[in-house]
Amino acid sequence: MSPDERLPATKYSPGVVVIGRSMEAAIARGMREFDFLRGPEAYKARWTREYRLTETLILVPAGHVAARATLLLERLLRRAKGIAKRMLRPPGPTAKAEAE
Repeated sequence: MSPDERLPATKYSPGVVVIGRSMEAAIARGMREFDFLRGPEAYKARWTREYRLTETLILVPAGHVAARATLLLERLLRRAKGIAKRMLRPPGPTAKAEAE
């Protein structure tokens, strides 16, 4: 069976095909792990059931008011963006997969 017969165009998006081919190439090179990097996007759940939590440590010099204010503003913006994404996302299986 040729690779084209295994991936009919009507069933898989270009992104799914690229990820699948990338994984095939990695396996052929002897790699045993494929890292999607951080973030719980729904498309990643199609490929694995495991999820790694990424932690970030940010250090701000004591007494550096501008750096502290920048950090607080960045956190507020990140939270606002997350809230907006959740509110604008249509309900359905995609939203449920991302929440898990």
